[in-house]
Amino acid sequence: MRAVRDHGAYAGVFPGLEPEPERGITITSGVVVPDGQRLREMLALTAQEKLEARRAGTVPLEAAARAYQALREGGQRGRWVLTP
Repeated sequence: MRAVRDHGAYAGVFPGLEPEPERGITITSGVVVPDGQRLREMLALTAQEKLEARRAGTVPLEAAARAYQALREGGQRGRWVLTP
């Protein structure tokens, strides 16, 4: 919960094990079920640019520390992609 900003949102994947809400944080939880077919469909839509894959940035693997530092500083929208 320390990593979530005040009035932010926390999404867990273990229903029933959610932390107690504090500082105006919204708590939600869901169950993740593997679905290879749906993943293939989503990847195809992304490749066709019909589904946006939000990225904070792309860096080579040897620069992973730079991406980690950006995550620590917060304010990221999307994920960092590490390339070989």
